[in-house]
Amino acid sequence: MIRGRVVSADTGTPVRRAQVQATFRGQSARIALTDADGRFELRDLPAGSVVLRASKTGFVPQQFGQRSAFSASEPVSLGDGQQFTAEFALLRAGVLTGRVFDEFGDPVANVRVAAMRSQLTPTGRRLFAVSAGPGITDDTGAYRLYGLAPGTYYVSATPPAMNVNVPLLAPGGPVTYAATFFPGTTDAGSAERITVAAGRDQHNIDFGLIVTPAVQVSGVVLGLNGTPIQATVNLRGALATDVIVGGGRRGVTTSADGRFILPSAPPGSYVVEVTGRRDCPQS
Repeated sequence: MIRGRVVSADTGTPVRRAQVQATFRGQSARIALTDADGRFELRDLPAGSVVLRASKTGFVPQQFGQRSAFSASEPVSLGDGQQFTAEFALLRAGVLTGRVFDEFGDPVANVRVAAMRSQLTPTGRRLFAVSAGPGITDDTGAYRLYGLAPGTYYVSATPPAMNVNVPLLAPGGPVTYAATFFPGTTDAGSAERITVAAGRDQHNIDFGLIVTPAVQVSGVVLGLNGTPIQATVNLRGALATDVIVGGGRRGVTTSADGRFILPSAPPGSYVVEVTGRRDCPQS
């Protein structure tokens, strides 16, 4: 059995109706709700390695043993008939709000807005989107990203019209909307970082989408034996892993001779991501 309590980290008051989830490898999760005192019990649990996680809207989810919101933690080892006590102190989540406009200052609906964190990986520093919802602009161009852990973030916007397969026709030639970072740049390295404090709202993170000339990307996909293969081709930003040209990994399929054309990509540095018939990514 696992029992314990969930409280608010800033006040120590109980967090009522928080969800405490126990996940065992290869088995479905068990979930308990905290009572008016913030207490919970998970009974009749199997022995083994278990991951414990507490969450409630308005707070940052926490895995038992985490020292910070973005650190890893080890599972709990539960023996036969063992009773284990787990205490959680949840941080209040922060919020980012703002509006997204087009080049004329008009609001744009259905733009995918994401809060992103910079992390060092074996291939260099990259940006990763964190879980924060809902992240879609309404008819006034407004968005609200909630559930954010304290820290620094970049904010990106991926327009609904951003499609590598369909260029936007303009008098000067084909154009496209580029993935744009606050305060209004296509270069992730020039984006402005925003600090989010626990339980605080950051308002007026407003910025406009950038229109750029469309660039055509083409090539041939070959298998290991040198013959053309059918595959799906996407472009992924060289720095921002979750800002995908095409808005959601919409790519093109190669023809019978392995050729592909992406007629409407914004200028920039990309990784060409290829997925063959067997879903084996190659770059």
